[in-house]
Amino acid sequence: CIRDRVNGESRPFPGYPYQFDGHGNIDRMGEGEIVIDDNLLSLPSGAKFQTPRSRSASIGRFEEGDYVGYQLDDSGAIESLWLLQKGKR
Repeated sequence: CIRDRVNGESRPFPGYPYQFDGHGNIDRMGEGEIVIDDNLLSLPSGAKFQTPRSRSASIGRFEEGDYVGYQLDDSGAIESLWLLQKGKR
């Protein structure tokens, strides 16, 4: 299960970080913000998006319900968003 491989001793996918600042399901996405597991986070325009197949994906590859990992910058905004598992929609 992918959830068991997050923040463990191995990477969930090649090229992914070993640990994330947080992870969960996308509840909602809006202009400059995202809600992950009921937590509202800032999503600046310079944020990076990665999927198992692309290190330079667009936000359009992510949907509500997707299970993601994220890393935060010093101000607590999302610096990078990593797709871990597509949601079931």
